[in-house]
Amino acid sequence: MPIRWRFLLCALIAIAPPAAGQVSGNRGRIVVTPRGPVILGEEVTIRLDGLLPGIEYQLVAETVNEWGALFQSVNTFVAGTSGVIELSQDAPVRGSYTRADRLGIFWSAVRQGTPPSVGPTDAPADSIQVSLVLRQEGRTVDSTRLVQWLLRPGATVRELREGGIVGALYQPAGAGPRPLVVLLGGSGGGMTWQRQAAAVLASHGYLALALAYFGVPGLPPALSDIPLEYFREAIALSKRHADVDPTHVAMIGLSRGAEAALLAATKFPEISAVVAFAPSHVVFMGQLPPRFPLQAAWTFGGNPVPYVPTREIRPFRRTDNEAERTLRYLVVNAEAAAASVIPVERIQGPILLFSGGTDPIWPSGLMAELITERLAAKGFKQPFQRFSYDSAGHAFARPGYVSTTPAGFTGGDPRANAYAQVESWRRMLEFLAAWR
Repeated sequence: MPIRWRFLLCALIAIAPPAAGQVSGNRGRIVVTPRGPVILGEEVTIRLDGLLPGIEYQLVAETVNEWGALFQSVNTFVAGTSGVIELSQDAPVRGSYTRADRLGIFWSAVRQGTPPSVGPTDAPADSIQVSLVLRQEGRTVDSTRLVQWLLRPGATVRELREGGIVGALYQPAGAGPRPLVVLLGGSGGGMTWQRQAAAVLASHGYLALALAYFGVPGLPPALSDIPLEYFREAIALSKRHADVDPTHVAMIGLSRGAEAALLAATKFPEISAVVAFAPSHVVFMGQLPPRFPLQAAWTFGGNPVPYVPTREIRPFRRTDNEAERTLRYLVVNAEAAAASVIPVERIQGPILLFSGGTDPIWPSGLMAELITERLAAKGFKQPFQRFSYDSAGHAFARPGYVSTTPAGFTGGDPRANAYAQVESWRRMLEFLAAWR
């Protein structure tokens, strides 16, 4: 179903009068707080009230995400004598999750049908639409709609294809100057995650640059010999197109993008804060398929940045022991690892680190710990924090109440990944608010 029809369907569900099979005036309603649209990731509570005690009710949640993919969760609840179900306190008797969970209907949703094709530079929709339908014995008792903005009304997007830079600058409504946040994705290339995150950050009042650095037309096809100067040039270009507060430029990176953010911030003092999801404490080799030769990922001043060889780690052959193999390469190549440590103590601002305790891609928890140990040992004067989520995997940097089922090759427990997403974004917004 085309994305425009899915959005229209959600809207019609919310406003349509009772149809055949729908119970008009029957007991039971869905209460969503707050009632109006929210920014993706802002807290939402859902309650069912006015229910008949001891009777089964089915809550169906259908989400059309920002790329037009449809997800559905179906859960059955039985109310007690109060006639109220609080999702945060009451577990379904059967369905897609098993215990009381305020996020359960979101993270346990399963994709329906064939996913839409998403290109590496495609822009997401401005909102995620969630249709909630309450049924009893197959009849609709109540329905409502939850709108979660990625990009709130009034914010704008400017596509940047200039001077060799490929990105999209998300700008909040209103006058500046404003802090600039630069977003860097991981080894998948493109700018899909960056766009999602940049839109939400713009909705919170930040200038946000979703920046590609390989894997799109006009840029290198693979993560190999990427000049670190590219990131400084992207910052300069953003300043030419928006009213940037020059004293407040942050970088947020995921995986190899976290490595890049930490490394770039050691070179360019205008970067005054770093947030790193699933970070590395060292620089790893480039990824140039299909043979993966010993090749630098990054250059600086035209010279390759020293790296740890991991030639046998191939992203297109994910295995459960990839993190262990990465750890083995760090041990086997101890001399190269020592020469490739990122001198994070040179960063001119606060640092925030997130990692998952069951990251199967690389040992981000250990590497984040090594970063903080180095900062402490070097007497780093700026604030720094590290948060680890025990059962989360590698990729929980996406904002909002969204499906995390199944976890896929990036690992982690779906429920743990969902809570890591919500909690890490809450902490990151607090971090950025204190920094700005």
